[in-house]
Amino acid sequence: MKSLATWPLLLIFALLTATAAQAGTPPLSAEQTIRQIYQPYSDRSTPVMFGGTQVSARMNQAIKLDEQLALPGDVGSLDYDPICNCQDFDNLVLEKITLTPKDAEHVDATVRFRPFKANSDSITQTLNLIVEDNHWVIDDIHNGRNSLYQLLNGDNQQKLATLAALQRELPQDYLRALFEHLSDNTWPWTWVLAPDYRQAIEGYKQAVSQMGADRSHDGLFLYANPLCNCTETQFVSLDELRLIASTPNSARIHVQLTLGEDAKEASLAQEIKLQRVDGDWMVADIIRLPSGSLLAQMRATTATMEKGNK
Repeated sequence: MKSLATWPLLLIFALLTATAAQAGTPPLSAEQTIRQIYQPYSDRSTPVMFGGTQVSARMNQAIKLDEQLALPGDVGSLDYDPICNCQDFDNLVLEKITLTPKDAEHVDATVRFRPFKANSDSITQTLNLIVEDNHWVIDDIHNGRNSLYQLLNGDNQQKLATLAALQRELPQDYLRALFEHLSDNTWPWTWVLAPDYRQAIEGYKQAVSQMGADRSHDGLFLYANPLCNCTETQFVSLDELRLIASTPNSARIHVQLTLGEDAKEASLAQEIKLQRVDGDWMVADIIRLPSGSLLAQMRATTATMEKGNK
């Protein structure tokens, strides 16, 4: 027979054990999580944007980096909805869920569904679920042989590797490498810009997102590559590249360009300011001749719009 003094200790132990067990059990099971994810697709409500709390930390990181590496106006590698593996749907019908547990914190959920209720065509894909922060989340999605995470991460790493390969020791050599690879379409020009420049672009994007905002400057500040004031399809000839001044961490370089194969009247003269950021050369500003600093123009336009939006 246990003594009376032992009972309080046993009660405390039981409470701690129950609390620990409860903390270690996700509030929704893997199947309940799957049904919750697909429910908005079935009842005509607005689906949750893929990412955030419904995916794992590594998947979320890959999604955000993919978005950051996309040029303004582009959607990046994730140009469809991975949950329904579709661009569109109507009253999605979730037909079957098959769970294959790997261990206590890993489950493969194979789902079969019809994106359109009125259509008998179905899609089957596997969602790899893991437990993070005591919730089941999507760590990867497999459709056939394709892994969504490998697709996103592979594209991200390829772009980062291309950007790293463009670096040179001398600032003029780096800038020349950028112009030699303008038409590659394998690297985003936004990522050769210094942090202050990129921050200014984000500020402009936020300002023009307001209802009724003036978007007449979008072509200049968002959609044209500032290195050449050109689009991806335009022919650009580098006529002159001359170092004006440099220090170990900054440089000013004059460039003369021709846009178009036979359009000498489309000549563009500008001075490009470079700075070292964490050891890499980046574009800090572009001085168009004779209009002046492109960065200053963007900031002034943003300030005017922000004032008008108040």
